[in-house]
Amino acid sequence: MLDLSKRVAFGTAVLMGLAVFAPDCKAQSDEKNVSEQKAALRTAIKKSATYLMRQTKESGMFVYRINMDPAVKVNNRYNILRHAGTIFAMSQYDEMQSDDAMQAAIRR
Repeated sequence: MLDLSKRVAFGTAVLMGLAVFAPDCKAQSDEKNVSEQKAALRTAIKKSATYLMRQTKESGMFVYRINMDPAVKVNNRYNILRHAGTIFAMSQYDEMQSDDAMQAAIRR
């Protein structure tokens, strides 16, 4: 089971994974099934990208985790490497599906 109290860049990992593997996704069934799988994959990619865009503060920094358990102490240090990876993932999405709102979030 996923422990959400740990440091996890879930949205980034999902988006980057989908962006990297989406072009190579091949099903071994009929064309209709492949078409449905591609549509589902595109939907998942868009939802992941939208999530990352919503987590971009006005300062350009990201909200990477939301602590739902007040008993757990969270280290609030910002991770610049994670920031760069998230920007890269957002840029990959923008290349695939140009979006003005995404470009604004990337520039922040």
